[in-house]
Amino acid sequence: MTRREIILADGDRDYAGAFLTEACETAGNWGFAVRVFTEWAELVRFLETHRAAVLIVAETLLPVPLETVEARADCRIVLTEGSRRGFREGWFSVSRYQSLPDLLRRVMKKYAASGAPDIPAASRAAMTVYGVYAPAGGCLQTSLAVTLGLVLGERCRTLLLNLEGTSGFSSLFDCRGQKDVTDLMGEIADGAGHQAEKLQLLIRHLGPEEAGLDYLPPASAVQDILEAPPSLLESVVTLIGEQTAWEALVIDFGHGVPGLMPLLMLCDHIWMPVGSGRTAQAKTEEFLRTVRLWSRELAERCLRLPIAALPPCGLDKTPPALMDTDPLGQLVRQQLSLSGKEERPCPA
Repeated sequence: MTRREIILADGDRDYAGAFLTEACETAGNWGFAVRVFTEWAELVRFLETHRAAVLIVAETLLPVPLETVEARADCRIVLTEGSRRGFREGWFSVSRYQSLPDLLRRVMKKYAASGAPDIPAASRAAMTVYGVYAPAGGCLQTSLAVTLGLVLGERCRTLLLNLEGTSGFSSLFDCRGQKDVTDLMGEIADGAGHQAEKLQLLIRHLGPEEAGLDYLPPASAVQDILEAPPSLLESVVTLIGEQTAWEALVIDFGHGVPGLMPLLMLCDHIWMPVGSGRTAQAKTEEFLRTVRLWSRELAERCLRLPIAALPPCGLDKTPPALMDTDPLGQLVRQQLSLSGKEERPCPA
């Protein structure tokens, strides 16, 4: 199936090149291909045989005949130089004087509002799902989830989904006051369209731009997770798996998350950090007995990771963006290597 395309027409070659570089990375996560044209005639010829999901035309190219191309685009946008609006009926306006990531988010908001069709699930890549869960507290669970995500992010597009009632992200990652997973849950519960695009507007990034880890800001109130219908949480995971282009998903499961066992069944691998104390060991063994009763196949996906021998590490000792380089990062790399995932941890 042909991927949907975002097309920019802009006579400024430097800007067009920068847009192409940024959009290929960002819009690639949304399942879009990206093209740029610096000559209007070339764009017109291309659209004679192709269709754009999003067509962006720089105001500096006007007065070009917008009516000659508008029928070949689902969403039409003029990239403005100032505050002028209303270039032509059926065309949105977005200012070019903002960072490219912010511009792309606004473009996708316009796309979601345009009534264009949702992206078909068949255009998405396969995704490997890693669950991280510790039956006992104090086992570096969230540190392990972040570290695993960063290491995987060096090799493929990776998203971290935190399903804890109290994640600490608002302070650790400075995402206080931002929209979060509960906003996405509301969109899904309401049956709103363009859910994948709206998900992308919530995403934040940790680590180097060319690699690193994408994450969806977690719920800011504990009841938003603990009182969520299990089917709604499953729908969030399903949406990410079927309608986005991430190749790996790391889910950090909180204690008391509704419908834990069905959610774990959605995971290909379940990493369980275990401390050295008798209580931590006992709780882990008891949980694994429950898992075996639920599904022996699920039990085979569970991997116990002893963390007692590690020197002080984790989010308390290491800046979040450098977690993949501390002792916990070394443990993650070792485990991926032992499981044959070091060179290619995610499906092609």
